[in-house]
Amino acid sequence: NDAALKAYGYTRGEFVGMPVDEVLAPGQADRLRQTVDDLASGRTSGLMHSGIWTHKRSDGSEFFVEVTANDHVFDGRPARVVLAVDVTERVEAERLLRASEARYRDLFENATDLIAAADLDGGLTTVNEAFVRAVGYSREELLEMSIDDLIPADQRDRAADARARKLSGAEDASLYELELVARDGGRIQIEVSSRLIVEDGYPVGTEAICRDVTERKHLEEQLRQAQRLEAVGQLAGGIAHDFNN
Repeated sequence: NDAALKAYGYTRGEFVGMPVDEVLAPGQADRLRQTVDDLASGRTSGLMHSGIWTHKRSDGSEFFVEVTANDHVFDGRPARVVLAVDVTERVEAERLLRASEARYRDLFENATDLIAAADLDGGLTTVNEAFVRAVGYSREELLEMSIDDLIPADQRDRAADARARKLSGAEDASLYELELVARDGGRIQIEVSSRLIVEDGYPVGTEAICRDVTERKHLEEQLRQAQRLEAVGQLAGGIAHDFNN
């Protein structure tokens, strides 16, 4: 039809009578022969959806088509009507989406920060490798747990309050500190940046990026201790000076 002439770039005189192999991109001929053999042998019959193919235009450029074939009788002879829909944009969009997802997965798994997502009830739905290493549970074990299982009882209200504020619309994201309890009972001090996960306009869970600040807190405590000792030293020095006087 006219749409085919426009899509492939041939005149009607060039197109009519052309072997179908002429519009196939390299490497597609064997697949076509297998498809035709399946039809001829009766393994498939009638309306057949044969998937995505790569076709070529008269200028040699390639594009993607989704093919549906329908066998029927035309002018007393067996014939096959083939509907080829140009899906190049869809295929390219899907390719870009897969690439984007692969990049996100790579960043997610190789991040040094602890990343976890949970449903609205607090059940963990995904965790990255850093989170697994930090808490000492396997990924499979964590996905059977609630985030509350990893938070000390006296700090759970802090996490619940942050989640409630996001669900109520009071804030889009929140930043706060709490501790995680590792499998061996050790405490991990973390700084949490969390946000709502929204799908189709509805919240379905929360995602948290957690930075382990245990070492930083330890250094801060050492600094405070040193400052207290310095203050005591200054006081003692002043008292000694007064005694000398």
